[in-house]
Amino acid sequence: MSLTITLITSSHLSSNPRLVKEASALLSAGYKLNILCAQNLAELSRFDAEIFEQLYPANIHIINYQKETLWGRYLRVKSAIRLKLVNAGFIKSLKKYKWLAQSRMLPEMKFALKSIKTDLYIAHTVAAFPAAAWAAEYHHSKYALDAEDYHSGETNNIERQQIITALENEFIQNCAYLSTASPLSSEFYRKRYPEVKIITINNVFPFSHINSEGSTVSKPLKLVWFSQTIGLNRGLQEFIQALSALEFNLFELHLRGSYTEEVKSALLNYTTEEWKSRIFFYPQCSGIYLEEWLRHFDIGLALEHSGDLNKKLCISNKIFQYISAGLGVIATNTNGQKWVFDKTPGIGIVVREDDMGSAACQLAYWTENPETLETAKQQSVNAAKLIFNWDLEKNKLLEQISLISKN
Repeated sequence: MSLTITLITSSHLSSNPRLVKEASALLSAGYKLNILCAQNLAELSRFDAEIFEQLYPANIHIINYQKETLWGRYLRVKSAIRLKLVNAGFIKSLKKYKWLAQSRMLPEMKFALKSIKTDLYIAHTVAAFPAAAWAAEYHHSKYALDAEDYHSGETNNIERQQIITALENEFIQNCAYLSTASPLSSEFYRKRYPEVKIITINNVFPFSHINSEGSTVSKPLKLVWFSQTIGLNRGLQEFIQALSALEFNLFELHLRGSYTEEVKSALLNYTTEEWKSRIFFYPQCSGIYLEEWLRHFDIGLALEHSGDLNKKLCISNKIFQYISAGLGVIATNTNGQKWVFDKTPGIGIVVREDDMGSAACQLAYWTENPETLETAKQQSVNAAKLIFNWDLEKNKLLEQISLISKN
């Protein structure tokens, strides 16, 4: 008999493409699937709606605390008061509120999970770890955890590190398996939990044959960067400043993500008046649209800062998405991104985060030698087909689930 599975996230599905890919893989393999997610931002909920259709016939359960609805406003006020009481120490001693500061909607998640009985619960955010473990105990089943990031290394704040380490220690030790999104993160977790089954499932994307036609180079060269948020701590200002040394009419820079006019203005202040007309801003979009949109560019920018341990270890979604779109890549030299380039050295270049001048030099070289950029783009296509391909990578998940179903 096939396992029944519940995937749990404390965020929007549109903010968790990794869960969406795993859900699609499990549905295709014939598993009966439930998904528990949260919604608190109306602008993301419309992207979620596309995903709900994509994941039919999964049963999707939503904890909606958007301020636009009466129930959402009630939950926001209720959870805010509850959290203040916990932080003040009034109800901190109650076991059911132990992890409330890390998982604001934990009581609502537990309440929803009471009626969702499955064989396996898989948490996809650290805030969902306690909920998955609780559901497994309540229903006498199993739970697994997915660590897209090395969570205790996401901050340099010692107190915060200690709290997340304690959370990980409580829940990782007893999980059926822990999956990570980076082989380097897996190594760190294995040192801490040698008895736990730990697997790496890289955050890659399905290969599309459309991409194999995308190795030609545009004039002007089209550069792209995306994230959920365009901010001033993403390496963009250093890159934009370096662009000023290049002939502006040979390039376009396209930035996609939520942003404020203040951030846009601050970024444009790093370049010349001529270059300002070559830099384009776009709002955040759905993952489905993003996949198609990226194919129209030549070079993807993965400008990660290595400010904390997690940034050094993780592999950002964007670098794999650039590869899947068949783009040349310029990436900063975090350990995770260097690992990707070790596997596929021909896709572009790695530069130090404090050396955007090297990135500018490479761009100048590509304009003078477009055939070398065509080669880099074709190398990305090859890597998306043969190495970093979700149709291959998802088998690691399915094999692990199959092992659990036999035990």
